[in-house]
Amino acid sequence: MRIILFLLLLCNKAAAQDIVRWEFTAKKISDKVYELHIVPIVREKWHIYSLTSPDGAGMPTHVQFLSNPVADLQGTLQQKGIVISRYEKVFDETVQFLEGPVEFVQRVKLKAAIKTKIQGTIQYMACTEEQCTRPMQKPFAISLE
Repeated sequence: MRIILFLLLLCNKAAAQDIVRWEFTAKKISDKVYELHIVPIVREKWHIYSLTSPDGAGMPTHVQFLSNPVADLQGTLQQKGIVISRYEKVFDETVQFLEGPVEFVQRVKLKAAIKTKIQGTIQYMACTEEQCTRPMQKPFAISLE
């Protein structure tokens, strides 16, 4: 019985991870300034929640950057894409989710012109009209060269 439960949980986790695939790139703006681009590729009919969706109404997407002694974040994380606001009965709340091409952009300024990595974790939840994945975490590391 334990083996069957383990296999079901493993299949569910693999299926949930297949719903959203993440791409991470860095674009050099000047000698010490970069733009980090975090792009979710979301399977058709699914969506992820906006950075600004209210807590308790799905899980807002959250990007946490780890501290880096040679880099400073410049400004706040920018969300680019179509934001849909809609009342969802299941949450009894108006939610904000992202649809179509989406991109999160963060500027970073290095303290010296050296190679480093910006690391962090994305927390998110993907949903359709009928179902949601469990909350997910995706660690990342973006090289700055």
